[in-house]
Amino acid sequence: MVGFVLGPPSAGERTMSLPLEGLHSGLSAGTAMLGSVRTAVRFDPLTPRTITSAALGVALARAHRGTMSGESRPALIAFGVSRPVRTLTLAEPAAFGPLVLSRIAVRVGDGGAANTIREADADPDEVLAAAKGKPGRAGLLIGRDLLGRCSSLVFDKPAKVVRLTCA
Repeated sequence: MVGFVLGPPSAGERTMSLPLEGLHSGLSAGTAMLGSVRTAVRFDPLTPRTITSAALGVALARAHRGTMSGESRPALIAFGVSRPVRTLTLAEPAAFGPLVLSRIAVRVGDGGAANTIREADADPDEVLAAAKGKPGRAGLLIGRDLLGRCSSLVFDKPAKVVRLTCA
């Protein structure tokens, strides 16, 4: 078992448990259902912002009336590797255990396509069309922006569970 102290405990904390299922991008990951999408979830307090894969970004945008904004910019995803991301803003925030997702960086240049997410300044009558294809792998990297509200992160390999405690 490996535990990390992320901050001091605070009132109203809740602990979320996820099944620990091997590796995602070379790191231990939990899995969770976000809406109807099975998602690999990694935790990295060294990454400034929470980042989703394009596949999860599209699913969240559809389910929570999300829109994309801003220019593409590089974001560190793991092992010093950067990928292009844009900002997804959800009109209806998504709950993920004790965490609330409302503004998220979405990978747009690889591992799927986020071009079906409506632009924030788009014409309301615009119709988006996309070819059918195999969806990309859904992934969520929880960064310091959300982990800042948490007191502990525990990877319990014998029990095959990840526990995150947050206010």
